[in-house]
Amino acid sequence: VRMVPYKTAGKAPFLSRIALFDSDSSSALYWRIYIPWLRKQILRSGENRPRPEPGEPVRFRAREGSFFLREGEEERPWYVKGVNLGPALPGTWFTEFPEDEHLYYLWFSQMKGMNLNSLRIYTLLPPPFYRAFREFNLNNASDPLYLIQEIWPEEHPEGNNYLGEEYNRSYEEEIELTVDALHGDRTVEPRTGRAWGEYTADVSPWLMAWLVGREMEPEEVLETNRLNRGHVYRGRYISAPRGPAVEAWLAASCDLAIARETERYGSSRPAGIVSWPILDPKKHPVEWNDPELNGREPTNDRAVMDINRLTVEDDSFGGLFGAYHIYPNYPDFMNNQSSYASYEDGQGTFRYGGYLKEFMENHRAYPALVAEYGISTSAVTAHVSPDGYDHGGLSEEEQARGIIRMAEAIKREGYAGAVIFEWIDEWAKKTWTTEPYMIPYDRQALWRNVLDPEQNYGIMAMRGTSERNRTGYASGDGGLSLEVWGSESHLYLRLPRTASWEGAHSLLIGLDTYGRDRGIRIFPGTEGVRAATGMESLVEVDLEKGEARLLTAEDYLISLRRFRSTDRQDQQFLPEEILVNRAYRREDGTMSQALYADWSTLRAGPLDEADRSFQLDEGGLTLRIPWGMLHVSDPSGGTVLDDGDTFNYVPERDGIETSESESILIYSLLRGGENRILALFPDPERGEETPVFHWDNWDVPSWVQGEKKSVPLLREYFLTAE
Repeated sequence: VRMVPYKTAGKAPFLSRIALFDSDSSSALYWRIYIPWLRKQILRSGENRPRPEPGEPVRFRAREGSFFLREGEEERPWYVKGVNLGPALPGTWFTEFPEDEHLYYLWFSQMKGMNLNSLRIYTLLPPPFYRAFREFNLNNASDPLYLIQEIWPEEHPEGNNYLGEEYNRSYEEEIELTVDALHGDRTVEPRTGRAWGEYTADVSPWLMAWLVGREMEPEEVLETNRLNRGHVYRGRYISAPRGPAVEAWLAASCDLAIARETERYGSSRPAGIVSWPILDPKKHPVEWNDPELNGREPTNDRAVMDINRLTVEDDSFGGLFGAYHIYPNYPDFMNNQSSYASYEDGQGTFRYGGYLKEFMENHRAYPALVAEYGISTSAVTAHVSPDGYDHGGLSEEEQARGIIRMAEAIKREGYAGAVIFEWIDEWAKKTWTTEPYMIPYDRQALWRNVLDPEQNYGIMAMRGTSERNRTGYASGDGGLSLEVWGSESHLYLRLPRTASWEGAHSLLIGLDTYGRDRGIRIFPGTEGVRAATGMESLVEVDLEKGEARLLTAEDYLISLRRFRSTDRQDQQFLPEEILVNRAYRREDGTMSQALYADWSTLRAGPLDEADRSFQLDEGGLTLRIPWGMLHVSDPSGGTVLDDGDTFNYVPERDGIETSESESILIYSLLRGGENRILALFPDPERGEETPVFHWDNWDVPSWVQGEKKSVPLLREYFLTAE
């Protein structure tokens, strides 16, 4: 093991070069012996370091549309350039927080290396996070990282009532203990689904703001207001003197956080209310024109949370602001409302900028922070944006370009800052286009679904590294050979180029994922060339054009809500298309067409990005197929979709039956001009062994963190952005 001299001030660049998360790393000895010693040295150095002198009682202020930072006698405008951290590592859920201080320290150093100045977290994290945060800022006193701490209310309040007695009492306790914990002054007893432990690290010198609330659903807002009509709140610092009830609840939550910190610790900072566009005060005509509403109010335009109705009673604290999650692809009115299309920047029409501008025109009383914005690098999209910023299906470079363009619009329109969503890919997330097909849902975090946009928003990729059951096969005449293996995200096939490829124009690869007596047996475009068992999927590779697509047996198409393979031999292999944008009636009365995402086309390129599926070069073909495209419901358990019911709706979570797959059999056929068969593997006339992928189930995934190609571009941008 190569030892590196330890220097406290220099450990960030040292750590950033280590494959910290590679569970297959050969440096395990290093981490088991040297790093525990290093941890003791880091913590000991922090214990002996003098604590910072208390600063001004109010160091940050939110006023006049901006944030301001006081340093000594000087106060200067301070623009938030931040990133959101959801710390769920692969194989874990959102409430299974990492306990490794070095992991957090590494992340902080990487964030500062991108010239980001702030970090937003959604809930109280375990004590190691705050110890590492304090230590990092002590070691970087001249250029610290500031924290935006959200105090998370539980989801799904009983009866959709945020003012329910038990719900409200629980949230008030969470507010008080979070304030105490960040001042290093709280012992939190063990509890389910929340962080706990001894909070002794005072991080208040670097705490920029509190956030209360979350993305509230319209039905929650409406029901809270209905059940509590006439409810208002008059607080010491913040009031909602005219209601409605949900705004009074938010005002009271802010007021409690401010009062707890001010009265107990003699300091305070800005408090922000979390919301999103579907609760904005504006009416959006295209939402009301949805032909499926039949007179009902639209889901995304029927409730309001308006911070302008709140009042500040005592401005001795850091001030009030709004924190909003604003993306370019949702809700639909963001892109369907014609008025936004008149907005242009240096790159052309930018509807996102049009919405940002309109929103700020109605946000007069307090500063506004875009607390989430970003682009997903999933392999396919779940929602199409007319300006090209879809919900997934974009490359890592496109991710960077989109984030930069959004960041420029956010600043141009007068916001107080912007926080990228998000730092790492989180495998535990889900999207409506994928959630019904990840079964069982409680094992979903064990594998990476590259079809899911929500799992791929990170600017740091979390990639599966296994090569499970890697096995090689070769035909008897040397015409075709292949290797097959599986990872946490894909089925891989490698077909080396051989002499038989001479003159070939296409390659067909059939996959029998389960049920040997089901599926299509005949290769399309051939004169009855058969596979020994039924195939559920077929990969067509055009070797001349360098194009490929994955087709599915007609009776097994998700787009037709068919979830069981059949033995019907007159069915075809067809492309899979998933509904992503519903039809709607435009403001002029004309109808738009529904839009579908292509789940069949496989993108070519180096296989280091989620949106790439095959690489064709002089050495042959390397193909990787996302598990979801093969209707694998859980690769960690080797199960596939298998439900013979007739569905006239999109199933809910865990609503489809599944079966264990015996294995995946692979059939290959190489064609030349006039569909001449150049090679067939396995060839039944020679009795060759059929290539097969055997499942190797797992309960702990293997993975590694790595920078996406967006990071260098973002680093350059934030190093020069004011």
